[in-house]
Amino acid sequence: MPTLLAEWSLASVTGNERQAMEHVTNVVLPLHLPEAQLANLGTAVAEAVMNAMEHGNHYEPEKMVTVQVLTTHNALLIRIHDEGPEKLPLIDSTPDLAAKLAGEQTPRGLGSFPHQTSRR
Repeated sequence: MPTLLAEWSLASVTGNERQAMEHVTNVVLPLHLPEAQLANLGTAVAEAVMNAMEHGNHYEPEKMVTVQVLTTHNALLIRIHDEGPEKLPLIDSTPDLAAKLAGEQTPRGLGSFPHQTSRR
C-alpha cells in the first residue's frame, strides 16, 4: 500500500509547472535520491504538469491539476491528474516526420495518433 507524502492542486496557468517541480523536489529530498535522478524527476514532473494543463485542461485557470507524491517500500510514485476528458481524441492522420523537420507541419503531435502494425 503506497504512503502519501504530499498532495496539492494548482491552477492551469503557465509557470505553475515550475512550482510543481520545486515542490516535488522538496518533498522527496528526505529520500536522498542521487542528484541526477532528482533533476530527471523534476523535469518529468514539469513536463507532465504542462501536458495536463495544456492538453487536459486547455490552460483554463479554473481547472486544477492535482499532484500526488507517494512511496512504497521500493518505489516513488508521482500521480498527476487533470480535469480533462477520460480519453484524448486521436489525430486523424499519421504525422509526417519529414514535413515536421522541414517546418511544414507543427513539431508537436507525435504522441496520440492511430497507427497500424504489420506482422512479418
